[in-house]
Amino acid sequence: MESLSEGLLAASARACAELRISEARLASLVVNDGKFFVRVRAGGGFTTRTYERFLAWFREHCPAALNGHGVSPPGGDIAAGRPVKRSGRRRSMQEKPAGKAGHNI
Repeated sequence: MESLSEGLLAASARACAELRISEARLASLVVNDGKFFVRVRAGGGFTTRTYERFLAWFREHCPAALNGHGVSPPGGDIAAGRPVKRSGRRRSMQEKPAGKAGHNI
């Protein structure tokens, strides 16, 4: 089974070949970071949110990039459109920043 990094690199290579753009351009379009893939190849990590952004971009702009992309993270298969369950705490109503005073309609 390939890792998320390997799967993302493979999908990006397919997208770049089909769209005739560089990986730096692809990364700039998706995450506004042209050196993203350089860091991933050097062993750097990325968040699930970043992974989801790439897969959403591929689905919209280059579905062929996801052919053979069989990485299934725990909680769902993002490539198939099933979301990954997020852990973490959500803010309650009391924790949200207060609006400007005197601007209630």
